[in-house]
Amino acid sequence: MWTGLRRRCQALGLCLTSTLMAGPTRARAFSPWQCSGASNEELVRNLAAGHIVKTEIVERSMLATDRALFVPEEQKAHSYEDSPQFLGFPQATISAPHMHAAALEYIVPSLEARAAAGAPCRVLDVGSGSGYLLAAAYRLGTELCGHGNCQVVGIEIHEGLAAASVANLIADGLSAEIDAGAIRVEAGNAWDGPAGGGAADAEEDQLFDAIHIGASAPQVPEKLAALLRPGTGTLVVPLGPERGAQQLVRVRRSEDGRDFTTENLFGVRYVPLVKQRRQQRRP
Repeated sequence: MWTGLRRRCQALGLCLTSTLMAGPTRARAFSPWQCSGASNEELVRNLAAGHIVKTEIVERSMLATDRALFVPEEQKAHSYEDSPQFLGFPQATISAPHMHAAALEYIVPSLEARAAAGAPCRVLDVGSGSGYLLAAAYRLGTELCGHGNCQVVGIEIHEGLAAASVANLIADGLSAEIDAGAIRVEAGNAWDGPAGGGAADAEEDQLFDAIHIGASAPQVPEKLAALLRPGTGTLVVPLGPERGAQQLVRVRRSEDGRDFTTENLFGVRYVPLVKQRRQQRRP
């Protein structure tokens, strides 16, 4: 089944692929594209069996976030496939579950550092799509830093998709968190960062401990990198040309905030980070 999923997604052209490698397992061998399940629980358990979900806290956050709530009605039958699905807007997909799992795992250390310091944590999801990662990251950050000490912000260029993601988050039981501002979704140009942010001299309350960019860019967007907390922050972004070789890259910022280091993680293929707002839905 996984070969068919991969071929279907590659045929779509705009969908993500990855060469993420899984470690050995005790039973059936699961690896990216092979973790599909009949339910959200089975999907997440398969990701854990393949060592793609590595920590119990990420496993709990994904178990508590039903992917079916963030997939369009016409794609519901594919909710628990380990593959991307279109969201009905140009160049907009919900990433494959194995990529969401990897992204969550990569931001855990930064959130743990804030928790150890007794400080609140903030997560930015750029190209937030249908809102899945916002929900999972909020649950992750809240468990680590405590209720009321986590804020997640999403930026989505398509206004209709941003509105739909809020509805999805409400359906996922997060209405109170939206009302309190703990979860916020903005419609805007992702390259510019959230409203009031993106300056090189960003204030403390504008910084993020984790930044996830869910679409590819030719280079790290400077305005977004400027929002990364020095010392402990982590930015995860796919870098490379559209339809060309891309790498998922982890970016860290020095303690003094002046320098950035990058680390290639593994090969991927993502849709590009859109610069110009386009509202047309796919026919």
